[in-house]
Amino acid sequence: MSRGISVFFAFVLLLICSPSLFAAGEEAPAACPPPAEDGFARNWVSAITPLQPTEHVLYPVTDLSGGTLEVRYRVSGQLHLTEVIDLAKIELPARHNTAAAPPNGPKKGDPQALVLPNEPLEGVRAIELLTLHPDTMRELHRLANDGVAIELELLHNGQPRETTSFAELTLRTARLRENPILPLFAPSAVTGPGEVRSTRRLRVATNEYLENCWECTESHPCSTECGFDPGKGGPVTCGEYGAPCEPWCAASYTSGEWWTGWTFYSTSLSGGHCWLTHSGYRWYNRRVTTYRRERIRRTTTCPNSPSCTGCYDTEAVIQVQYSSSECWENTYSSCFNGDTPCCYRCGVDSWTCGGAGCW
Repeated sequence: MSRGISVFFAFVLLLICSPSLFAAGEEAPAACPPPAEDGFARNWVSAITPLQPTEHVLYPVTDLSGGTLEVRYRVSGQLHLTEVIDLAKIELPARHNTAAAPPNGPKKGDPQALVLPNEPLEGVRAIELLTLHPDTMRELHRLANDGVAIELELLHNGQPRETTSFAELTLRTARLRENPILPLFAPSAVTGPGEVRSTRRLRVATNEYLENCWECTESHPCSTECGFDPGKGGPVTCGEYGAPCEPWCAASYTSGEWWTGWTFYSTSLSGGHCWLTHSGYRWYNRRVTTYRRERIRRTTTCPNSPSCTGCYDTEAVIQVQYSSSECWENTYSSCFNGDTPCCYRCGVDSWTCGGAGCW
């Protein structure tokens, strides 16, 4: 008889906590929403191809404070690159959103419907190596995939810290990304024969109408019409706009600078909470998602200045920003007394889970 009762209660537990009973065709979000895009950034098209999230190589700096981190990249035993990272200028990710009440609506006025305190961001502090040089990092991945031996020697403030292989550091990065991380941006300088530089792109002179005046370049005649001026009731010219245009071009100048759009970087769970919603007490995991964007600077060089013939553009990443968003992810699991995760974290034949009640 007692065995029958045990089986009955086990069946009840499964019914109460089965995700399929409450999902109703919904799926838990894989990531929290990204920050709002800058409308200006979407008008620019860059020749730089960003790395995939798995191509970034991370290095933890939780135990480092200030100073510089020097990384020497040796390829087949020869010094290939030297990167000097300024740890005194690290930037924490911004927080554009904190976890408010779950989206399916807690009962109004209930204490469990209150927004939780703004908890600090958690995770291993880590920087990206070659973060301002995506093409160079991509080339290291290519060499490593071809079986070329790559060794990294790391020094903090001139003192040896460790020597490791590129393959080992890539493996450590993959393990690191399985847990909450706090990505940091720190400016760096890279020198050496292994640096991959931006490709030159020649300009072509044109008399076409330009929808936006910032598209004016030194290859456009100053009479090229662009944009729209409400005062004139029509377009202006590149010369009136003040853009560099023929017949004179500077030897070198910044012809554009903008942020790229936000792209997914990483996501992880950071604690949880039991909320009283319209469908009863439900356990929600607190998800933290990080997004990343780059600031691109386009430089125009005219080797025949003041003539505008033969001018070309180069682009470089000059800064990286991270932004973390938080949201509540419904596990569709019941919880008890408003504070206990239950059921799928406990054995169905047990009434306790780590000393806490489970129903």
